[in-house]
Amino acid sequence: MVPEDQQSLAIGKEGQNVRLAAKLTGWRIDIKTPAAELASNSQTANDSDLVSTGLSTRTVKALAAAGVFSLEMLKSKSLDEIKELKGVGPKALEEITRLMP
Repeated sequence: MVPEDQQSLAIGKEGQNVRLAAKLTGWRIDIKTPAAELASNSQTANDSDLVSTGLSTRTVKALAAAGVFSLEMLKSKSLDEIKELKGVGPKALEEITRLMP
């Protein structure tokens, strides 16, 4: 799992980095971003406590892309930290602040 802005670096030119890493380790390696993982696994998205809070799908995906997968993880961050997360704009921030104590 890599941040979205680091995915192309992890994969490498024409997949060279991930191929070499797989060859060295003997493992099959899939490079994914948190948002791609959340989108590809609809069961996880449906079971997520972030989804059950009433946050929009867009907000949940933005949080997942930033590595925030649960309400507990979200509540552990300050509002200043949340404001800095990529993909969290004014509307998403408004949704999130309604959940914060």
